[in-house]
Amino acid sequence: MSEVEQKETEYVAGTITGIIQKAVDKWQVAVQPDGSQYAKNLWTKDAELVSALSQKIGAHGGFVCGVSLWTNQSGQAV
Repeated sequence: MSEVEQKETEYVAGTITGIIQKAVDKWQVAVQPDGSQYAKNLWTKDAELVSALSQKIGAHGGFVCGVSLWTNQSGQAV
C-alpha cells in the first residue's frame, strides 16, 4: 500500500474583486476576505472556473485552496 500525501488546505471566503490572466493557461482570482483590507490572489488553471467566476465579480464566494508555502525576503509566509 502506498501513502497518498495530503496537501494542506485553507478556506477563503470573501468578495471576488477581479481576475487577471497571467499566462495562456493561468489565472489569478482576487478575493477580498471578510474583514480584511488585503485581497488574496488565488491561482488556477481551470478555464471553466474562470469563465464562471467572471460572471460573479462583486459577489461573495468561498473557496477551498491549497496553502501557499511562499515566503517573503524576511522569511515570513506570504
